[in-house]
Amino acid sequence: HLVHKHMMGLRWVASNCQNNLVIKMDDDIFVNFRAILEAALRSAPASGLWMAGLLQVRLPVQRSEASKWAVTRGQWPGDRWPDFLSGWCYVIPGPGVRSILSVLETDTRLLWIDDVMITGILADKAGLERISLNSAFTVYTEQMKCCAENIEERCKYLVGPTDHDPELLDKLVHQDVQCRTSQSCRVTPGSGNCRVENPYFMAGEVIGEVIPL
Repeated sequence: HLVHKHMMGLRWVASNCQNNLVIKMDDDIFVNFRAILEAALRSAPASGLWMAGLLQVRLPVQRSEASKWAVTRGQWPGDRWPDFLSGWCYVIPGPGVRSILSVLETDTRLLWIDDVMITGILADKAGLERISLNSAFTVYTEQMKCCAENIEERCKYLVGPTDHDPELLDKLVHQDVQCRTSQSCRVTPGSGNCRVENPYFMAGEVIGEVIPL
């Protein structure tokens, strides 16, 4: 039912905060709100028809029943998904929200994978530009832990997982507040002490498969 929950959230936004920039996010991650909004706005077109986040490029559709993300050809006939943003965290302005909802007035068929459906299929039909902020994301909790180790360093990652660890989230938020207040923090050099190599996360672009977060 996640796709219905996602759509209900967008409808609430359209009714209650039409002119706001919106961050849609999961509850188990750290987000540097000010910085991610600034990063999105630097690349955003003036039209308001855009969304920004972790861009998933030409991912193959999973058919194996062993995959959590498996769909049948009846549900989606193509071998690849349209480019989409991870539903983990993305930024979208009011006009983008309303454009997606307007598509649903004539096309009410919903694929159950909500980020593919909303930021891929519906965003395509609504003419929304997908902006990659991939370099601002990490999918590894270990890298967020590295960031939290030194309160005098500003984390280079603006979005990252906490694995539902409230202590880690508190440290990251405190670090961000401290750095903004003092304006003397240096940026961590890529959290190199616990760098994690993954063949599906390279050069600022996610390829190969949908990464479960």
